Amino acid sequence: MAGSRFTFEKTDEGMRVLTYEGDGRIVTVPGEADGRPVTELAAGLFRFCPHIETIVLPASLRFIGNNALDTCTSRLLPSALKHMEIPAENRYFREQDQTIYYFPGGDAGPLPFASRQPAVLLRYYGHDSIFRIPDGVSGVAVMAFKDAELRQLAISPGVRFFGDKALRNCENIERIDIERDGTSIYIPALKYRKEEIYESLYDHIFDYEAYDRLFETYPYVEYRMKMAFCRLDAPVGLTEGMRRMYRVYVLDNLPEILRLIVGKDDVESLRELIKHGFFTEENILGSIEIMSEGDPMMLELLLRHKMDRFREIREDMEL
Repeated sequence: MAGSRFTFEKTDEGMRVLTYEGDGRIVTVPGEADGRPVTELAAGLFRFCPHIETIVLPASLRFIGNNALDTCTSRLLPSALKHMEIPAENRYFREQDQTIYYFPGGDAGPLPFASRQPAVLLRYYGHDSIFRIPDGVSGVAVMAFKDAELRQLAISPGVRFFGDKALRNCENIERIDIERDGTSIYIPALKYRKEEIYESLYDHIFDYEAYDRLFETYPYVEYRMKMAFCRLDAPVGLTEGMRRMYRVYVLDNLPEILRLIVGKDDVESLRELIKHGFFTEENILGSIEIMSEGDPMMLELLLRHKMDRFREIREDMEL
């Protein structure tokens, strides 16, 4: 452990690592100090250590404080951390796919752990764009995903709580799938708007009413359009008043929405408009005119919908 300097304090069960100083790329936390087992890491232990690439944890470790494994202190100095090693003898922690899991009851077994005691996702330090919280995880720790580069996050049905600021500085997330509810939550691009939505995860798995209240505060048509599609697709907790508000907004702004779709070749949003019945006899011709300025395939899709949909209407009227 040349180049590594630790300070410790006594606890009832052993020793707590209070501070670390060093410039090595590999850091091995000692298993004992002053003849006592090292059982805890203090909160924020490896802050200001973006050079660390590997952390080796001892078999005696029982508790890791908030952000102890967060080596990143600035977006300008991203973490170099690539690997954490945990001995198989340790009964409280496991590592898999650059993620640390904590088993509070000391019943950690080989991963995957769906059939074992529920675990807490303590720290994700990977660089994937898509991540699913595994089955068998009951909670997510404080700042567990801080600074992650994820674009999509899936929350498995067993997750019951999110720690404070679990998604802090996750600037790239576009969608959160809440599997328990069968919902996909749209996340807009602006950072502070993302943080507003992340707040809805902390005290609940997701607070749909808080999410709906954000709708009228969004300044951009694209944000409102995608939020409306998100909630109409999976209306968990959606009141009739909010459902009506989403529909009225889309209908009232349909020409602008269609121009946005044309400009971005956004065929998925066009499919959403069709799926939710936003095209009527009153607006279909004007909509076709706008779509004629874009991708011929999208125009063909709308023309086909016109033929199918309004033929059904005529047949119903004849009956």
